[in-house]
Amino acid sequence: MNIDFILSSFPPLPEGMWVATSGMLDATLSKCMKLLGGFVTLKMMHDWYENYEEMNVAMHIRTMLRALMMVVFFRYYKQLLMYFDHFIDALCIHDNGYDLVFDKLKRQGAPYEPFKGGFFKSIWRAWRMLVDLVMQIVVLFTHGGLIRFMHYMRAISMLVMVQVGPLAALLSWLPGPFARAFQQWSKSYVTVSCWAITLQVFWVLSQSFGAGVMATGVLEGPGARLGYALLSIAMVLAILMTPSWTAKFIGGDMLGGLVSGLQGWAVRAGQLAMKKIPVKKPSIPK
Repeated sequence: MNIDFILSSFPPLPEGMWVATSGMLDATLSKCMKLLGGFVTLKMMHDWYENYEEMNVAMHIRTMLRALMMVVFFRYYKQLLMYFDHFIDALCIHDNGYDLVFDKLKRQGAPYEPFKGGFFKSIWRAWRMLVDLVMQIVVLFTHGGLIRFMHYMRAISMLVMVQVGPLAALLSWLPGPFARAFQQWSKSYVTVSCWAITLQVFWVLSQSFGAGVMATGVLEGPGARLGYALLSIAMVLAILMTPSWTAKFIGGDMLGGLVSGLQGWAVRAGQLAMKKIPVKKPSIPK
């Protein structure tokens, strides 16, 4: 089965889903490419109607350059998304939380001798370790299950946004409320993509949390167990707040400035072309 579109930061998804996504993208991009000429014509007519007295050539050059950039965007849409996803995946932490904890304790020479002492004391400590291990497994399954659930929520959201991206770029040619459609889509797509970074941080923390308890045996006394339970609940709530955490360190203003800067390239190119192309205003006979 030939898969020409796949995002590496996603959880394991069926191959048929990627094939269907790629097929829908081909159909969407083909329709958007055919409709692009009509939307560009509407844009130029609207600009001419708004500025018919000045006859600003730079404005039409800017529109044509933007249309050229849109053609390139549609042509390499899949490749751009895959390159960006590889970049996000490279920023994620893929280390195992258990290995990080045990390697660190081993290098520091931390003692871990649970069966030191008499026979009955060793049996008691072994029983305590077994109970703590079962509790750790339950909690880790809870944390891991939530993280996997958020990963799949991200996957479904992004698969829908991937399909909507070309339509948002096409609708951004229309004046009025649709003019910022592509900018809003870009901000949402980058934010949801960066969920992977936050979720990987939580994944390593959840594993390290359980590994540290098993290696050092900190669950001695009711206060320690209560603190452990509260910390587990706090981690569950933090995992569910992944969109909020990601939005905080990404920042909507920063993304808006980035998208506006990309759109401003066409404006600057049009102004540069206007400086090189002399435009003579028609003389009005007195």
